[in-house]
Amino acid sequence: MAEERLLLAVVCRNPEVGTVKTRLIPALGEEGARALYRAFLQDLGMRFSDQPYDLLWAHTPEGGPPPSALAPGSTLTQEGPDLGHRLLHIFRQAIASGYERVVVASSDVPHLSREVVEAAFAALASQDVVLAPSEDGGYHLVGMREPHDIFTMVPMSTSSVFTDTCKVVADTALRHEVLAADFDVDLPEDLPRLGRRLAGDPTLRESHTARELRVQLAIRRSLDSGRQA
Repeated sequence: MAEERLLLAVVCRNPEVGTVKTRLIPALGEEGARALYRAFLQDLGMRFSDQPYDLLWAHTPEGGPPPSALAPGSTLTQEGPDLGHRLLHIFRQAIASGYERVVVASSDVPHLSREVVEAAFAALASQDVVLAPSEDGGYHLVGMREPHDIFTMVPMSTSSVFTDTCKVVADTALRHEVLAADFDVDLPEDLPRLGRRLAGDPTLRESHTARELRVQLAIRRSLDSGRQA
């Protein structure tokens, strides 16, 4: 019996100045926010390539795909008027292409581990849906075996996205599993926490993200000191 085809899709943007991690710009500047996001992609690409599943980068139409040197694997342009429709499009395209278990993850979690992704694929052996909530009320990972529309009726970018999605899943009688919650890196106050997470994990301590974060924070401290002098 042939093994099932598995796909990990990472939702991302091409790391162009002024278009990525815009809510970090007040803390890092446009160039700093771009440099940090490039490091996110580079770490995710290194961590999830050459695994027992395929890797796909589902990028926004604006700016095109990220460079393959940062993001090895195949690419797919997101389609749809909003995030919910775009997520549904990713699942429809992947499953139409023959994938039998599909996990979609955010690129805003550079510390996402292989173990979490493997747990998501394992859950899909018996569940219809798997979700990993984010502490801001959303979710940073979702997996399915079939392209069920659990997205387009849920208002995105609110503090109740995860709860609302779970209600849709329950109302449609889909079997589901919830993985452990984690945090996204979206706001300046997330940066110290990210630094602590990376420093506390020997596998992440010298990652591209850890090194770039140290550089950018040092630059900001130097600029702040110069302004106070």
